[in-house]
Amino acid sequence: MTLNEEQIKVIKEQLFQQIANFPEEKREETQEYIAGLNAQQLEEFLIKNNLLGPENFESPSSVEGEPAQAQSSTQSCVFCNIVEGKIPSYKVGENETSLAVLELNPISRGHAIIIPKTHVSKNSDLPQKTFDFVKFMISKMQTILGTKEVRPFSTNIMGHELINLLPIYDNESPESPRKKATKEELEELQKVFTEEKIKEPPKEEKPVVEQKKEDFSKWWLPQRRP
Repeated sequence: MTLNEEQIKVIKEQLFQQIANFPEEKREETQEYIAGLNAQQLEEFLIKNNLLGPENFESPSSVEGEPAQAQSSTQSCVFCNIVEGKIPSYKVGENETSLAVLELNPISRGHAIIIPKTHVSKNSDLPQKTFDFVKFMISKMQTILGTKEVRPFSTNIMGHELINLLPIYDNESPESPRKKATKEELEELQKVFTEEKIKEPPKEEKPVVEQKKEDFSKWWLPQRRP
């Protein structure tokens, strides 16, 4: 599948957002390079950097019953591919609606991302079980990492709504600089999370009542524009 103009625009904007914390000189150089990529070059760039597999550029029309536009959105989404196991990740938790993975470019040690398993584009559309999982992971991370706080904040990348869980050791914030984690650091953290015997509390049979979803809007990051 060849990317159309709208897809190119959206993907480039999300790439610009991802490099926002690069050193100024490197950021400007990278932005200039990305801005100059045509559709084919952008596809090759995404594949080369393990952001997309070649199979995701096949025509989506073969899947019956789903609009081509919706299939295109999910097939080109890095986070849908992570959920499906097409892109490797460092998983530290999971429930029926969401997956928790370690951030590859964390703000602080243990920075994780909650990825909804369905391609949800708005915070208001996230299922309640995702917010329950967020609370569970915050408690688990505080126990494992010994941090004074784990702060949630929302981001939206490639149209996929995400919830970041940021361990606070000092005065870290969503705007703090990021640093690429080594493979060894990520594997060590994943092992700690995997071996920790903290389980979600048993479910209790309660009357069905409408629950108010958690509002993480105060931690939403503004969409950056190049």
